Amino acid sequence: MYHFSSLPLRAILTGLLLSSCSQSAPTANDSAATTAPSRIAPAKRTAPMKVDSLNGIPGHHFGEPLAAFPGLKARGSNALGMKSYYYPSGQSAQGDGWFGKHAQQLTTSYYFIDGKFAYFTTTTYGVNRDLFKKEAEYLFGAGERYRLDGVIWQGKQTRAVYTRPFSDHGPSAQLDIVSEPLEAQAEKAAATQLKAENSVQ
Repeated sequence: MYHFSSLPLRAILTGLLLSSCSQSAPTANDSAATTAPSRIAPAKRTAPMKVDSLNGIPGHHFGEPLAAFPGLKARGSNALGMKSYYYPSGQSAQGDGWFGKHAQQLTTSYYFIDGKFAYFTTTTYGVNRDLFKKEAEYLFGAGERYRLDGVIWQGKQTRAVYTRPFSDHGPSAQLDIVSEPLEAQAEKAAATQLKAENSVQ
């Protein structure tokens, strides 16, 4: 499932591009993560895969233009050059859904490449962590184990990952939902940029 032939290339891309991409410290409306968790070998798929059927978040599909998210505020880019946006004051693009109703308790970022919605990440802390996992399972169904205590839903077009990292704010739960084609586009653009930068040195 990797877009490059080896992991070191992606690691090099991430390391070198981090220094050139603007980053802001996470706030109450921004995710602490700047890149999506790595994909693993795809699990046996069911048909249809809910993660592919959703292809984004409730109310929005990957590939939608930035104009479909009125009120977003820009803040920096991630390691692959995707531009990061957030809603101020706990607003949400997800209406009356679970994530929308709990927007005040979530730290959320929306990422775009070439103006297209490509990646969503949201984090919660404390007592909401178990509810967070249940909501992810409600959206995507049963997933596969990911690392120690995470879950991954690997579709053909979309990948979702639930993890429980420890952050500066304490134990947390994080959900990343990524468009595989748009992530591949971002990786290709990052590789082209890196090659161009190396050629002038």
